[in-house]
Amino acid sequence: MNTRINPNIAIYMVMTIALMLTLSVQGVISGNLKAEQFLYAIGVSIAFSVWAMIDAKFRQNSIDSK
Repeated sequence: MNTRINPNIAIYMVMTIALMLTLSVQGVISGNLKAEQFLYAIGVSIAFSVWAMIDAKFRQNSIDSK
């Protein structure tokens, strides 16, 4: 069973968590945190993850080291 995950997906997952923490800190400081901000952040993270998967699948050029 292969349990390796795509490095791009791992990066976007970590960035999503970092974005959520940043939004939480900003909301605590300013006091105007809204649920829509979290939903927008999750949507953007999912969009970039899908983009990375499609890009990795259909990219035709490769870098060959000689």
